[in-house]
Amino acid sequence: MHPTDEELILGCRRGDEESFDQLFERYRSKLFTFIWRYVRQREAAEDIFQETFVRVFTRAGTYRRRAKVSTWLYTIAANLCRDELKRRKRRGTVSLDASLPGEDPSHAWSLALAVPDEASENPRESAEETEHRAALWRAVDALPDELRVTLELQIVHGLKYREVAEILGIPLGTVQSRIHNAVRLLRKQFRDVLEHA
Repeated sequence: MHPTDEELILGCRRGDEESFDQLFERYRSKLFTFIWRYVRQREAAEDIFQETFVRVFTRAGTYRRRAKVSTWLYTIAANLCRDELKRRKRRGTVSLDASLPGEDPSHAWSLALAVPDEASENPRESAEETEHRAALWRAVDALPDELRVTLELQIVHGLKYREVAEILGIPLGTVQSRIHNAVRLLRKQFRDVLEHA
């Protein structure tokens, strides 16, 4: 039987490297994807990802059970992402590598969406479905950052509204409003994309 997140954090508090390694493996992919899509710059995402787990190990003693471990992890990562974006804004830095092929965080999503659904035996239907999914992700990528990040935490990462609110440090009503606005914009953008496809 696999240990729970809480058991792994307790192990981290004791300095148990195996507990840390298991927690790292459990959240590595999800957190890196979240960070990469938040800051949209690979080098910064890698730095933030590493710093997130350094803080998890060194600050495991500060974890309180009022939130799930996953919420705590995402909160650490989100705070570091916001700090990075603030630094960029102060320096007037523009991400030059975000649009490079293979470096754009949406590129991985596009590749995943390009895999045909085995349930569909009709290649044409499969190709159309793949194109519709790709169009939807392009529309998601076109959303304002605050709406996109909020929506992705809720839908892609499967977090509850309250968890999203805690991670982003915003009121629950703001989460609901952002998701409502994101869905409204997506409906319009997705409809426009399909009409011009």
